[in-house]
Amino acid sequence: MPDPRALWTLLTNRAALSEYLRGWGVWGPAVFVALQAVQVILFVIPGELTGIVGGFLFGASLGFIYSMVGLTLGTMATFGIGHVLGKRFLFWLLGKTRYTRLARFTARGGPAVAFVLYVIPGFPKDVLGYVFGASQLSAQTFFIVTTLARAPGTWFLTLEGSKAGTRAWGELAVITLVAAITAFLGYCYRAQILAWVRRRPPR
Repeated sequence: MPDPRALWTLLTNRAALSEYLRGWGVWGPAVFVALQAVQVILFVIPGELTGIVGGFLFGASLGFIYSMVGLTLGTMATFGIGHVLGKRFLFWLLGKTRYTRLARFTARGGPAVAFVLYVIPGFPKDVLGYVFGASQLSAQTFFIVTTLARAPGTWFLTLEGSKAGTRAWGELAVITLVAAITAFLGYCYRAQILAWVRRRPPR
């Protein structure tokens, strides 16, 4: 069993992660996909770094694909765990108070709420997979919604890593500025957006 402290260091240190993946040679992409899935399941690990490293090592297109595959696998794993083990497990994993607070976000609005929670910053996306697993949302709908919602943010992170890898500093600065402004606006207005979506009558 891997040392949790070593795994934390690996997934939170860009240089260490890059060196580790390069060491796997042709198996690097598969290992990267697995690490992306693991950092979703172990939701305390920040995922932004791995997305940037993906673009840095594999380029924009392949890095984006590998990241999306890993993130989707991890997200669906959390959904499956939440669905199979249910609320009692989530009380233990998250604490009853935290689970109840997050579950309120998933109680109304269905797929639209799921999309908003995953597409804008400020919500604990990786934790939400467990919570949605215990909700009424179907696995198929959750898969489609979260994959589409994760794509924009993942693309920005991958593109940043790709530009850093090619030392295109001017383009990197522009992309980072656009991403920061978008994230800032999404964070500032997240409550209003979510409230508007939850007020919409279901179709």
